[in-house]
Amino acid sequence: MNVDAFANVDTGNGYANITPAPVPGIKPSEDQVLTKLIFTPENPDLFSDFSFRAQLLASGDVTITVVDNQTPLTFSFIVFENRPDQDFTRIGVVSLDGETIKSVTIESAGFKEVKQINFSGEGVVNVPEPYTLLLLGLGLVGVASIRRFRK
Repeated sequence: MNVDAFANVDTGNGYANITPAPVPGIKPSEDQVLTKLIFTPENPDLFSDFSFRAQLLASGDVTITVVDNQTPLTFSFIVFENRPDQDFTRIGVVSLDGETIKSVTIESAGFKEVKQINFSGEGVVNVPEPYTLLLLGLGLVGVASIRRFRK
């Protein structure tokens, strides 16, 4: 998994935590804010869902852009939880049509912390139709022969 952060970050906090980190030798300022992360799986056919939790610096929008193997989809969420050390509820995207994730971008005016980042699913494997029909046919033949044998 490749992660591009558009700020200096610290990723050594445990369960997939990403927090803004001060730049060595530079006085911390409000300009050093984590606003955007891009997650890119090395294999674009491996994952079919994504979710995360986070804390914002202030209430506002969180935008998620998911690029599958065909087209980008953008989702916006308004987060009103602005209490110190308060995570907002898990946000995620799940494929229902067999598409897999090529990349995910999450954006906000400012993240205090992004954590519990999960990619899962192995994509939906489509079973070729002839095999499905063959399996159904064999099942019906089996049921018919059991009924005939019992009579």
